[in-house]
Amino acid sequence: MRKITISGYSASEGTRTFEILDRPKIEEIIDNLSTVDIYERTYREAAGYTHSGSAYTYVNAMTGELKTYWLSNNTIEHPWSSFNQIIVCSVKSGNGSTDFDSGDMLDDEEQKEFREFNGSLEEFITKTDTDFDERLQNCIDHESVEFEMDWDDIERQLDDLYGKAEIDEELFEQYKEWRKVSEEMLSDGFKGSIDCGESSVREDFSAYTKLPKVIGFKEMFAMEKAY
Repeated sequence: MRKITISGYSASEGTRTFEILDRPKIEEIIDNLSTVDIYERTYREAAGYTHSGSAYTYVNAMTGELKTYWLSNNTIEHPWSSFNQIIVCSVKSGNGSTDFDSGDMLDDEEQKEFREFNGSLEEFITKTDTDFDERLQNCIDHESVEFEMDWDDIERQLDDLYGKAEIDEELFEQYKEWRKVSEEMLSDGFKGSIDCGESSVREDFSAYTKLPKVIGFKEMFAMEKAY
């Protein structure tokens, strides 16, 4: 676990300290998520609202749980309730954002008939004695298969969160060992660097400490500054 101090809305609220799971654990949880399930639960949450907003599915960095909720546009959550959210999927709602068009739900012959029909797409499909929910599910299934998580954005969220967290003392001790060995090798004429701004340096440190994934820049930079 890592401790992190989060400020409130204003100075008068002060700060609160929370505990979050270690980054490798959160990364493991995200790696094991089903993108198909994530998209469907997020879509169905968004589809339940006619107002403009977005549905979000996130991993709670404090518990590792997967949560989904809807938030209207121009609404800001309190920092103490939102800092721990690593968002993995979002779907907009309102203004027909979650509606599938006729091309998604009808074949060519049905589309010709629908153009002459005076009613909604759902009414047309229901009129033909076809299960609308089944067709809708097929469309959702297709979108779910096509959905991919934005890994660059997830990495950015993780960097932002764990860059604020207090240094992991055990990892920091390993950093000190690695730093000493690296500096000795450099002084002996070996080529290399100890600048964590270089990806090769972060990769070397991660291999040295046997981390499951390459450490992020902000997390390693915090140890570099503390050293």
